[in-house]
Amino acid sequence: MTSFTLVFRTGGDDLRSNSEVMPFLTTRYGDVELQHFRSGFGNNSTHTKVLGLHNLNWTVNSCDVTGLKLRMLSHNGPFQTDDNWNLDAVTMYGYGQNGAYSYYFHAAGTPLKRFTGSSQWWSQLG
Repeated sequence: MTSFTLVFRTGGDDLRSNSEVMPFLTTRYGDVELQHFRSGFGNNSTHTKVLGLHNLNWTVNSCDVTGLKLRMLSHNGPFQTDDNWNLDAVTMYGYGQNGAYSYYFHAAGTPLKRFTGSSQWWSQLG
């Protein structure tokens, strides 16, 4: 797989536009980093991101993927404290080099994860 569509559902606490989300595939061989992004997600909203692998020369076999890991890193502006973000759901679709769909992952909760300055990581097997 080389391309991934991630769909994020934000709950009652938004993701600020200056915060960075770093997704990783968990695999049988260790974590594989996807492209990072910065994007504001309003309260109770859904957003789709199409991402590649962090290293564009890599590929990942869908049979090796064991789950998903996310890190939210707050890049505070003047007079801001650490960002908090309620992630209610995440769905990921993985695609091969030919564009064929080959992997699906979904997790949900209320919230699934509350990211804070001191709780920046979430992971789940699946």
